[in-house]
Amino acid sequence: IMNSDLILTMTLEHRLAVVQRVPSSIRRTFTLREFGRLISGVDPHRVSTRLAETERAVNGHGSTSPARLAELVQAASARRGIVLQPADDSEYEVIDPFRGSLNRFEQSVGQIVPSINETLRYLF
Repeated sequence: IMNSDLILTMTLEHRLAVVQRVPSSIRRTFTLREFGRLISGVDPHRVSTRLAETERAVNGHGSTSPARLAELVQAASARRGIVLQPADDSEYEVIDPFRGSLNRFEQSVGQIVPSINETLRYLF
């Protein structure tokens, strides 16, 4: 936890457990859906352009995925408290499909995929 750049959990309870164990991880610990929601308003071109300029100045080439991830985590953390919270905290959680029906698995996938796609949009 202490050396992780980003910690994604499936539930708010899991996120709380991580932050209680390592309080300094609060700025880089999110539920998967929370992270997707927070970064959805960040312009990926602006993040990549700013990083590319910084990386070129430092090491002579464009930004790397780890550098973009660090910038994205920072942007998501900064947007906490600014982005309108969902009316129900369950909107930040992924349904646990364990021992559930096919429909429950499909619901879980339907919650996971959009957040992953949103994140990948910034990294590559």
